[in-house]
Amino acid sequence: MSDGAEAGDQFGFSFSVYDANKDGCSDLAVGIPYEDVGTVPDAGLVHLIFGSTAGIGQGAADKGFQAGRGAFCG
Repeated sequence: MSDGAEAGDQFGFSFSVYDANKDGCSDLAVGIPYEDVGTVPDAGLVHLIFGSTAGIGQGAADKGFQAGRGAFCG
Protein backbone atom coordinates (compact mmCIF):
# COMPACT_ATOMS: atom_id res chain seq x y z
CA MET A 1 0.00 0.00 0.00
CA SER A 2 1.17 3.55 0.44
CA ASP A 3 4.46 4.16 2.20
CA GLY A 4 3.12 6.82 4.55
CA ALA A 5 2.05 10.42 4.36
CA GLU A 6 4.14 12.99 2.54
CA ALA A 7 3.43 16.69 2.25
CA GLY A 8 1.18 17.29 -0.75
CA ASP A 9 -0.32 13.77 -1.03
CA GLN A 10 -3.80 15.29 -0.50
CA PHE A 11 -5.15 12.31 1.47
CA GLY A 12 -8.93 12.60 1.52
CA PHE A 13 -9.17 14.78 -1.59
CA SER A 14 -12.11 12.59 -2.53
CA PHE A 15 -13.97 9.83 -0.72
CA SER A 16 -16.96 7.55 -1.03
CA VAL A 17 -18.86 5.36 1.39
CA TYR A 18 -20.25 2.09 0.00
CA ASP A 19 -20.30 -1.63 0.72
CA ALA A 20 -17.25 -2.71 -1.30
CA ASN A 21 -17.11 -6.30 -0.09
CA LYS A 22 -20.89 -6.83 0.12
CA ASP A 23 -20.86 -7.77 3.82
CA GLY A 24 -23.67 -5.37 4.77
CA CYS A 25 -21.31 -2.86 6.43
CA SER A 26 -20.18 0.51 5.08
CA ASP A 27 -16.62 0.74 3.72
CA LEU A 28 -14.67 3.91 2.94
CA ALA A 29 -12.72 4.59 -0.26
CA VAL A 30 -10.31 7.52 0.18
CA GLY A 31 -8.58 9.21 -2.75
CA ILE A 32 -4.92 10.16 -2.43
CA PRO A 33 -4.24 11.74 -5.84
CA TYR A 34 -0.59 12.65 -5.30
CA GLU A 35 0.64 9.61 -3.34
CA ASP A 36 4.07 8.39 -4.42
CA VAL A 37 3.88 4.69 -5.33
CA GLY A 38 7.17 2.83 -5.51
CA THR A 39 9.49 4.93 -7.64
CA VAL A 40 6.66 6.83 -9.34
CA PRO A 41 6.07 10.25 -7.79
CA ASP A 42 2.46 11.47 -7.58
CA ALA A 43 1.12 8.20 -9.07
CA GLY A 44 -2.06 8.35 -6.99
CA LEU A 45 -3.75 5.76 -4.81
CA VAL A 46 -7.20 4.83 -3.52
CA HIS A 47 -7.15 3.56 0.05
CA LEU A 48 -10.04 1.19 0.83
CA ILE A 49 -10.87 0.98 4.54
CA PHE A 50 -13.27 -1.82 5.38
CA GLY A 51 -15.99 -1.49 7.97
CA SER A 52 -17.63 -4.08 10.19
CA THR A 53 -20.33 -4.21 12.82
CA ALA A 54 -17.61 -2.99 15.24
CA GLY A 55 -16.99 0.14 13.13
CA ILE A 56 -14.91 1.53 10.28
CA GLY A 57 -11.36 0.16 10.12
CA GLN A 58 -12.36 -2.82 12.27
CA GLY A 59 -13.10 -5.15 9.35
CA ALA A 60 -10.82 -6.83 6.83
CA ALA A 61 -7.32 -5.47 6.26
CA ASP A 62 -7.14 -2.19 4.34
CA LYS A 63 -6.19 -2.28 0.66
CA GLY A 64 -4.64 0.24 -1.69
CA PHE A 65 -5.31 0.52 -5.42
CA GLN A 66 -2.89 2.32 -7.74
CA ALA A 67 -4.13 4.69 -10.38
CA GLY A 68 -4.32 2.93 -13.74
CA ARG A 69 -4.05 -0.57 -12.27
CA GLY A 70 -6.64 -3.17 -11.39
CA ALA A 71 -4.46 -5.00 -8.87
CA PHE A 72 -4.19 -3.91 -5.29
CA CYS A 73 -0.85 -2.86 -3.80
CA GLY A 74 0.70 -4.09 -0.65
